Amino acid sequence: MTGPKSAWLCAIYLLFLIGSDAALSGLYIDNGVDQTIIHHAMTRHERQVVEHEILELLGLGERPRRSQAPPLDRSAPSFLLDVYKQLAEEHEQARPTRSSEMALSGEEQHAIDESDLIMTFQSKNMVLLKNVQL
Repeated sequence: MTGPKSAWLCAIYLLFLIGSDAALSGLYIDNGVDQTIIHHAMTRHERQVVEHEILELLGLGERPRRSQAPPLDRSAPSFLLDVYKQLAEEHEQARPTRSSEMALSGEEQHAIDESDLIMTFQSKNMVLLKNVQL
């Protein structure tokens, strides 16, 4: 298992480990007897620094915050709203195919059709839409 998928899984696993309050987060080394021992236990601040570096590497900047009921103007980027509106129009017109404006390959189209979840990360510099109507 190599490539981008394994890199993402590794990054998510590292974030999970760093984010958890494990007592022995730190740097482990081989003790020469085929065992690993902790060489340096990380402080809470060091764990936060490593977490921030991983998030920066992934282009996220900061950890996404959970909210119970986000306001509509922050619930989805404008691209997803445009996709929703376009699909709603196509459904009303009883057109079974999607528009070619998105220029999706067959493989991408298949992945979208098979998925049941699409997750996005909002850019810190994104201008929020006001009074969005669906």
